[in-house]
Amino acid sequence: MAKLPDRYMEERRQEILDAASAVFVEKGYANATMNDIAARADVSTGSIYRYFENKRDLIAAATNQCVEGDLERWSTELPQGVSPGMAFLALGQQTRDRFTSESHIAECVLRLESYLACLRDPELREQVVPIMEASVRLLADYIRGAQESGELNPSLDADAFARFLHVVGAGIGAHSVVYGPEFDTDSAWNQLIQLASLWFTEDFRSRMQQGMDASMPGNGADK
Repeated sequence: MAKLPDRYMEERRQEILDAASAVFVEKGYANATMNDIAARADVSTGSIYRYFENKRDLIAAATNQCVEGDLERWSTELPQGVSPGMAFLALGQQTRDRFTSESHIAECVLRLESYLACLRDPELREQVVPIMEASVRLLADYIRGAQESGELNPSLDADAFARFLHVVGAGIGAHSVVYGPEFDTDSAWNQLIQLASLWFTEDFRSRMQQGMDASMPGNGADK
């Protein structure tokens, strides 16, 4: 049998993964079947096993893909040429924008389904936790960078604070699922930003204020 091109294999794998994600969101991980996923992807059930060993591998891949997207955005889509503290703030704004996007609710549901499944399946947990830890470490790196530049208080435990922000972000996502459109994501996120700002140094606060003043209409730059 001729070997299928790698690009075709990757595209078909992604189609199956997208179908699995949609089914997990609609039916829940426990109720979803491989037949459901095959029907959504318009492939035979046997075809799925060419790419994924079982349903556990599917939800692990789907959930990890969400976190990989975070890591990619945090690594490549933040503004260039700014201080570490401003990059840290930009990361927060980027995440906030994603929380308010229409597609984010489905992603939050998918993550919640994987968390529950991890509770009952230690093997799944071993597949999911490492990349979650990678996202915490990257966030901690941004915090350390802002500490080294004198923009965040050096006494702050970067690892613990990164995990705290990670947990609160997950909680905001979970509540947005429960409350739906009634949940005020902006207010919750503003409270988180205000809390984080307590650790900004006076010098950084001053520079931030100067930047905001300079952007206001009627300042000297507009004359």
